Amino acid sequence: LILLAVLPQFHCQMSFIGGAYMAFSPCPNYTLHVTHETDRPPQVENYWEGGFSLSQWPNIPEVKINMTLDAPARVVVDPQKARVNVRGKSFLITAFEHPPNIKGVFFTVYGVPGGKVPNIESIYLNGENVCPNPTPLNINIKGFSGDQESDDFGGSHVSRVDKTFGCGKRKIGHQGLITHGAETRPGDFPWHVAIYHQEGQRRTYKCGGTIINTHTILTAGHCVFEGQSLITAERIVVQVGKYHLDVADDTAREFRVFVVIPHPRYDTAIFTNDIALLRLTREMVYTDHIQPICLWPADKTNIGDIENRLATAVGWGDTENNTSSSVLRYAEIPIVPTLKCLDSDRDFFGLFLTDSNFCAGYTNGTNVCSGDSGGSLTFEDENKVWRIRGIVSLGARYIGKQICNPKHYVIFTDVAKYLPWIERVSSRKDDGRK
Repeated sequence: LILLAVLPQFHCQMSFIGGAYMAFSPCPNYTLHVTHETDRPPQVENYWEGGFSLSQWPNIPEVKINMTLDAPARVVVDPQKARVNVRGKSFLITAFEHPPNIKGVFFTVYGVPGGKVPNIESIYLNGENVCPNPTPLNINIKGFSGDQESDDFGGSHVSRVDKTFGCGKRKIGHQGLITHGAETRPGDFPWHVAIYHQEGQRRTYKCGGTIINTHTILTAGHCVFEGQSLITAERIVVQVGKYHLDVADDTAREFRVFVVIPHPRYDTAIFTNDIALLRLTREMVYTDHIQPICLWPADKTNIGDIENRLATAVGWGDTENNTSSSVLRYAEIPIVPTLKCLDSDRDFFGLFLTDSNFCAGYTNGTNVCSGDSGGSLTFEDENKVWRIRGIVSLGARYIGKQICNPKHYVIFTDVAKYLPWIERVSSRKDDGRK
């Protein structure tokens, strides 16, 4: 599924586009065009998209837009075209190109859910006031009912999980899982994503991944490497809200990747620290089919506490017929004690097991398999909140074949051992590569 965005032309009058979008200009010279989609859910309705036209300045050598807002906000731009620096309630947008190479600068302003709409106090272009006496935005926010939590809009940090929307919660009714694996239903695991590698016009499904906030995907380190080489961000495509692997679902959305961040101590030879993050070029909007997972509690990281408990793995990996599944499947598998795992195949597990991964699965043929790599191993707690504990990392193959051995335990990266790294890297203050 490829989403095409049509950039709006710059108009001065109030208008409705397709009955769903409101468009107007708050500046008297019509340099700024604002659009807003009406009737969005309360948690995502406080936003507007801006397009700043540069047609009046065709020869300026640089583009620096300093915009001051009157309410807490977060401003998002395409990181391939511009950057944003925050100073209090002012946002400095610096474009990477200038006219005539670009016609305008586009950005999105997110206000506090249920709070005041961020209005423009002033806009300066390269030090010149280009929006004197701006008109307040006529956007009606209905807001939440009940308790609310606000995000941190004061700076550039973004939480590792989106507290505004909550995490680990299904939005679609569910009747329970069937032990030993089956097909899921759309919306059962809204945090699971498909990761593709692009080579020219050819796109190949590579791995699963997990949404942890509006702009970050958690996956395995080996999913972002080809041999010893890190795959460039431009070659990775992420689809969220997906159920059918090879069919364009109406619920799916596609994203490009801004930066690929493997763990700095990932070892391509023995798969230690097999964990990576993908930062997307734009933020996703949560829906019934697109939701973040909760991370594991930082004070409960002892692997012994979950040994012999059943956890849930999901993916489009190979089935018992050695063919890829066309729909998302799950399996409930137990966490295997380390000694039991070692005793099952000391040559294999003695080489790959460390204090930062663990063993899980059955030896009866019910297991994760080829194509499940990078996906999550999760637990549902007593409050029906799902939390990620593992990432599918490594399994044994049949001798002389390129397919997994489903009668062999599987190694999972222990996400709980990497919580500080995930917290730091999933914020916008750090590119994670140091």
